[in-house]
Amino acid sequence: MTIAEKYKKHSYVISAFSAVAITMLLFTKTIPGTAGPDTSRLALAESLIERNSLFIDQSYFSYTGDHVRIEGKRFSDKAPLLSFYLAIPYAVLNKVFGLSFSTNPQTCHYILTIFSSGLSTLALMYYLLLLLRREGVSDSTISILLLSMYYSTILMPYSFTINNHTPAIAMILASWHYSKSGKPFLAGIIASFAVSVDLASVFILLPLVLSDRNRIRIIVGGIPAALLFMAWNLMTAGSIIPHSMRPELFQYEGSITAPAVQGSGIMHDNISAYFQYLFHYLIGSRGLFFYSPACLIGLYGILKHPGKFVYPAISILLFIFGTTLTSNNYAGWCWGVRWHILAIPFLIYSIHPLLQKPSPLFKTLFTVAFIAGFSLSVLGSKDPWLMTLDEDSSLEARLTMKKKYVEQDYLFGIAFAENGKLLYAEKKFEDALGRDPGYEPARSAKKAVRAERLKRGI
Repeated sequence: MTIAEKYKKHSYVISAFSAVAITMLLFTKTIPGTAGPDTSRLALAESLIERNSLFIDQSYFSYTGDHVRIEGKRFSDKAPLLSFYLAIPYAVLNKVFGLSFSTNPQTCHYILTIFSSGLSTLALMYYLLLLLRREGVSDSTISILLLSMYYSTILMPYSFTINNHTPAIAMILASWHYSKSGKPFLAGIIASFAVSVDLASVFILLPLVLSDRNRIRIIVGGIPAALLFMAWNLMTAGSIIPHSMRPELFQYEGSITAPAVQGSGIMHDNISAYFQYLFHYLIGSRGLFFYSPACLIGLYGILKHPGKFVYPAISILLFIFGTTLTSNNYAGWCWGVRWHILAIPFLIYSIHPLLQKPSPLFKTLFTVAFIAGFSLSVLGSKDPWLMTLDEDSSLEARLTMKKKYVEQDYLFGIAFAENGKLLYAEKKFEDALGRDPGYEPARSAKKAVRAERLKRGI
């Protein structure tokens, strides 16, 4: 078969992958957001390469709020695997090309984001493609599902910035694929890596692993990575328990994370508080089905074909109850709830039977869901790590001109400027002016910061 014939045979999926790749190349962020998760991971990667250090006190991103204090030193509070991976391309940039975050922040951030979230997004699409082909789904239907998953859910905004959820779900689908392909050890290794990148992955993986006839081999395959993760925790903080599950490590002056960290217990005072949180988590102000409406169609697919999607359905249910019981916030400052990314591909996967012989009504509803989801995702792509004050919805935080948001953007800009982070300062002043073009303090500050930035050649 010639290259032209191969392209013709697979033109639908090739076009889908190409569209997503081009989108990411064009719109991937050149600076991190205001929130701490991405900067915390970058701080460790940069410290490893530039200072051969595990602590981040001298990092360019030492300002990150997502850190713990151990014996007076700052450490990233994140599972380290993604930072170790980010350190590889950063080592090439730093040691071979002489680039660094302190001198070339935009270039470094762009390339590391492409190497992490960008490649992870394509890997996620690839393994969903393989899983759908196992079900005999045509390439034209697969391309529709791939494009819907990317463009009409929160996956698109987060593909433009560094996060741990996209790599984790890519590895979860890879593990599921290899378990179905008779490679349980490989499935176990990859599954363990997923949990080492995103602890919430365990809620998704547990039913998939336990339902597999080769579950023992999968578990054995995952032991080495699990032991390495525990060894890291023991070496850095004296316990095998992950840093993010140890409240005492966040008890220091100025900690912004301490109120949200209470170990692994239930985070709600009463049943009423839990159900209020669950409502907003699913369909309310931060709802999965509001910000990613295509998932609602996936839910319908599960309900219409329950026997076909037993274990994905159990995984989604366990994920929802596991994350809502152990958290009472909406993933901090972010668009929607970022860890919903772990459930979205399973819901999109469950749509495929509905596309076999769709009715005109279904086509209309699917199109409406796609357009609504795409519109929201475009809005969220401006800054997936946007501030949400007093638990306001992500949508309100994006569109509002409330004085508290204008002032908060401005104050963040001042703080970044005082710490020499001129690019970030200019971005926050622009955010303030985007909300209120007449806010003169932000306009004057932006002009001064830009002049200084150009003077320094940054």
